[in-house]
Amino acid sequence: MYGQSTSDAAISASGERMYKVQVSNGSRLADTASLLYRRSNYTLTIPYDRLTSEMTRIVKTGAKVVSVTSVVR
Repeated sequence: MYGQSTSDAAISASGERMYKVQVSNGSRLADTASLLYRRSNYTLTIPYDRLTSEMTRIVKTGAKVVSVTSVVR
């Protein structure tokens, strides 16, 4: 992925790099007077080999990936 560096510090004891993915899921709620927005933010910690598939899944649900950072263990 663009802009990410691979360092030995981000490799876990099992030899897998782990990444923290921050996700923002905003949805619009209809109200009689106005439109309300409900937001939920959550963080996932996933191994490098599942990074692309998880990010694809997140985008398909309508959520947005806010940031991706490597986890130092």
